[in-house]
Amino acid sequence: MNCICIRCGSPKEIVNQGCRGCGFHPQTERDIAHSVYFSRLYFDAGKLDEISSLIRDGYPVEMPVGAEMAVMERIRRETASSKGGSLWGKIKLGLVAAVVLYLFFSFNSWPQFQWASFKDTEEGYGHFLARFPFSEQADEAEKCFNILKEKRHWNNVGESGDINLLRKFAEEFPAGRFLADAKRQITAAADRKWSEIDGTESLPVIEGFLAQYPETSMKDVASARMKEIVAARWAAMAETRSSKDLNGFIQVYGRYPEAVEAVTRLNELMDDAEWVKEQDTLDYYRRFVKTKPTHPFVPDFEKRIITLEVQEIAAGEHGKMPKAEAVSQGGTTTNVDVENKTGYVLTIRYSGPDVKKLVVSVNETKTITLSPGSYAVAASVDAANVTNYYGTDSMTGGRYSSSFYIQTSSGGTLPSFPRFRK
Repeated sequence: MNCICIRCGSPKEIVNQGCRGCGFHPQTERDIAHSVYFSRLYFDAGKLDEISSLIRDGYPVEMPVGAEMAVMERIRRETASSKGGSLWGKIKLGLVAAVVLYLFFSFNSWPQFQWASFKDTEEGYGHFLARFPFSEQADEAEKCFNILKEKRHWNNVGESGDINLLRKFAEEFPAGRFLADAKRQITAAADRKWSEIDGTESLPVIEGFLAQYPETSMKDVASARMKEIVAARWAAMAETRSSKDLNGFIQVYGRYPEAVEAVTRLNELMDDAEWVKEQDTLDYYRRFVKTKPTHPFVPDFEKRIITLEVQEIAAGEHGKMPKAEAVSQGGTTTNVDVENKTGYVLTIRYSGPDVKKLVVSVNETKTITLSPGSYAVAASVDAANVTNYYGTDSMTGGRYSSSFYIQTSSGGTLPSFPRFRK
């Protein structure tokens, strides 16, 4: 029978014959059982060569405990049968022993794990885990499987320089033995990206770089560069009188200290009556009147606010304002009686020879005195769901009357819409 020496790994033919290489002669049933096991009875020639090589290299190659017992039992039975008994009995005994060994090796986790360990492949450990997921060896098999899997992935990814592949590897193996190498390469790849934009004066480009490559070692350099850019931008416009430029700077660079200086500069300009007049906007006029009510420009600014409010209503969605009804004519002044039946506080604005605003409480009638002439007239109430009204009117000297109320119209299942009517 072709087998190998369990001491030196040399091949020999008879299991109980002394080894030609080292002279070792099996002395016990256990020695004979090992010789029988490491023979062509259980392994093919290729696998025996591997086992022989392992023994020669000094690696201990042990039989599974269950297999050893089965082989020794078979030897005892064959020995007993050889002293007396038929050939058919010996054959049956051999067949029974073979079946026992087959069942043991096929359905017991321990020898299957030893075989997987001997092959030491992902496929082998994966097959074992699929068959014995809850065995005592499952944890060790999974550990070995993951080590081999990580090594295979690293062989494909390592030194590639592809930052996305490296990030994916680090995410998949956060405690792996190649994690430090992966992080080192990720940092190197991110730094190479920085070298491509080094010298840029574009803040969005640098911010985009830091957002896309947070692993870079150039964070401090990039941050310093951004501060330099912002400081240079502010130095170039620190004396500007443009609200558009200042608001744009505040919006873009709001998280930098220079943005505070920009806000201070804008507040200084908004406190300057001449600058507010230059801007000619409702927001700046309203702020100035509110914060500096005793300033000599306030009366003129209040009139300008009324005119701009009339223009704003005229430019937006509005209904057509009916003309005031003449009650009497004559004289050098025009008196308009305004009655408010809308259910809301009513504001009437007149822009013409005079610029005035009249606020009328609910169910109240007030009179406003105007110089004769043509006027742009706008009306609104303190309710967001009521449409504003705008129109023009020419009034001579005398008395006029305007009555405002809310008219709700509906048809079928359509919703109602509030309206002014004079």
